Amino acid sequence: MTATDTPTDTGQQPAADPPAPPEDGAAEQDGADPNGQPPESPNGEAAKFRRQLRDAETERDGLRTQLDTIRRGEVERLAAATVARPGAIWKAGVELADVLDDNGRVDPAKVTEAVRAAAEQLGLARPVPQSRRPAFNPGQGNVTPDIPPAGWDEFLKRK
Repeated sequence: MTATDTPTDTGQQPAADPPAPPEDGAAEQDGADPNGQPPESPNGEAAKFRRQLRDAETERDGLRTQLDTIRRGEVERLAAATVARPGAIWKAGVELADVLDDNGRVDPAKVTEAVRAAAEQLGLARPVPQSRRPAFNPGQGNVTPDIPPAGWDEFLKRK
């Protein structure tokens, strides 16, 4: 037996490793807050509600940003009928709140007025209409001169 061997026949157990400190999320999973206070305490309960409030506020802010993006897209879609670069209306100082109705929906009449004012202020060009040229026809223009059709007698003469 060497010095590094542990005796197993004496009934001694090798020393167990000390328990690892809990990870950041482990305290919350056990029901305690990060400060180690039990959830029954007023401070632990208040901390839980503050955490829930922060999560709800973060979600609300994200949804507000998403809704504003959708509204801006709708305003630009309506403005595209009047100006070539609809995104430029925001450079004229038009705010999203200026083109919404009382219910928070995009008001087409307010958009039209705001686009008209922005077009005057910035000199925005009107959209270029698409060409009304007819579709390409490869046979068009290939006109043969007015030659009477040849009969059998002319065909046989050529041979």
